[in-house]
Amino acid sequence: MILKSLDVNNLPEIFKDSIEIVMILEIFLVFMGNHEGNEAFIINFIRNLTKIKRFDIAVSFLLAKEKLIIQGLLDKLQETQFLEENEYKDFLLLYKLKK
Repeated sequence: MILKSLDVNNLPEIFKDSIEIVMILEIFLVFMGNHEGNEAFIINFIRNLTKIKRFDIAVSFLLAKEKLIIQGLLDKLQETQFLEENEYKDFLLLYKLKK
C-alpha cells in the first residue's frame, strides 16, 4: 500500500490548502481493502486528514452514499477494537457522520 510511504504527520503540508472529496473517498476505499494489520496506521492517517485546511468544508459536501464508505471503515475499525468508543465518536463528528 503506497499510502504507507507517506509521513502522516505531514499530510497538512502535502495537501497544503485543501483536499478534494474524491481523494478522501479514494483513500478510504484503499483502506477498506487493506485494513487488516494496518489499523494503527489507518487511524493515524485519517486523524491527520482532518488537520488539512478546509477539510471540514470538503466533508460537509459528502453525499449519503459517500458517507457510507467512510462510516463503513470506521465501523470496521471499531469492531476490531482498534478504535475506542470515544475516538469513534470523535471521528463521526469530524467526518460529519451520524450514528
